[in-house]
Amino acid sequence: MGAVSVEIDLKSLNTYIRLKHGSPRALTGEERFTLRQFTQLIQQAIRDRWPVDTGTSRDRWIVYSVPTAGDLAIFVENPMFYAEYVNNGLWERLVPAVWNAVKAEVIREMKREIDKTERRLSGATGGILLDLLKALA
Repeated sequence: MGAVSVEIDLKSLNTYIRLKHGSPRALTGEERFTLRQFTQLIQQAIRDRWPVDTGTSRDRWIVYSVPTAGDLAIFVENPMFYAEYVNNGLWERLVPAVWNAVKAEVIREMKREIDKTERRLSGATGGILLDLLKALA
């Protein structure tokens, strides 16, 4: 194998959306943008800390999100056949360390965006339709 693939399940955000919205829903454009900014930050932090010989495996790190309703996740991957073995499995320490460094801010900022969205949705429907949907859920 040798390639690296890590899934970071965003269960707390899935739960938060379900709580605020009354059911799972897809992320809005603004919410996806906020999450994308964090995936770029995570990717750069990993690349900045990855050892460089030729730079090939460092440049192959990719971090992206899957904003599926009820199944939000961030994926961290490096498809290089030897990435798993660099510095005796450095990725096993590096990826969790980078995620732990930004996790609280990711959750906080995403909740802030979700709250903004839910306020807009509530205002757009006058709150009546949203209350009805929550009661039916």
